[in-house]
Amino acid sequence: MSKRAAKKKAQAMHVKFIELHGDEIVMDERWHGRKASGSARTVKAAEKPGEEMSDEQLEADIRVRGLIEPLRVRQLSDGGWGCVAGARRLVACRKIGGLWPCTYNERERDDFVAATTTLAENTHRRPMRNYEIANFLWTMHAARPELTPHELADSVGMKPSLCKELLLVRSRASPELWALFERHDGALPAGIHWYEFVNICKLPKAEQVPAWLKLVDKQLAGKSRPTRAQGRKYRPSRSKVDGWLAELGENPRGAYLRGLRRGLQIAQGKQNFQLSE
Repeated sequence: MSKRAAKKKAQAMHVKFIELHGDEIVMDERWHGRKASGSARTVKAAEKPGEEMSDEQLEADIRVRGLIEPLRVRQLSDGGWGCVAGARRLVACRKIGGLWPCTYNERERDDFVAATTTLAENTHRRPMRNYEIANFLWTMHAARPELTPHELADSVGMKPSLCKELLLVRSRASPELWALFERHDGALPAGIHWYEFVNICKLPKAEQVPAWLKLVDKQLAGKSRPTRAQGRKYRPSRSKVDGWLAELGENPRGAYLRGLRRGLQIAQGKQNFQLSE
């Protein structure tokens, strides 16, 4: 048996099954980007096989076919149960009511292991947003503070530089800037670059919002003022026009090329401009 197969078998031995009511499972909004009342974003209806279903479609599908993929839960320190994977399914199960199949792994009592599992499950389901990844990394770093950003990035398979920046933004951004980051998800307004946002988050929290507003004002003022290159019209040199005329020849074929030659000659002052009747 290969090492990979042995590792997979060892992990499967820790997985156990349990049935729980939806209301017995706690959902941490920081991990899933979902609110207990429903999806934090509006998912359009699936139009092709394999696309993510809307919340309404998912609930209707579970009512008809049941819960095909069990919820992934973990036991909390107070003896309750927390959602690891399947936040949207959990919302639908709460609305439907009854007992639902769940799987849990004793190893996922640890926040680091549980956050890694949740991150992997969500990444496979749909592209993760930057603020969601930042939340996961922050939770994992709190569970294993001895890990460097490079080691943390290696454990989740991402670039160390991006991991370090997301951790910095999540831990040091002021509440106003973090809310802005969640709303825009990295697509910062006014054409501001990501590295500028990261540098602002390095400042003391009391200085971040004024620095952000100053940067936005500077960016908007720069957009309203045309640069010298934008205001200057392109004018070819006389030698370049002479070269174009030489390429066209004395008697080019076609009305378009003949008209082009005449226009260049008018520009050179070799012919007078006169509208034909």
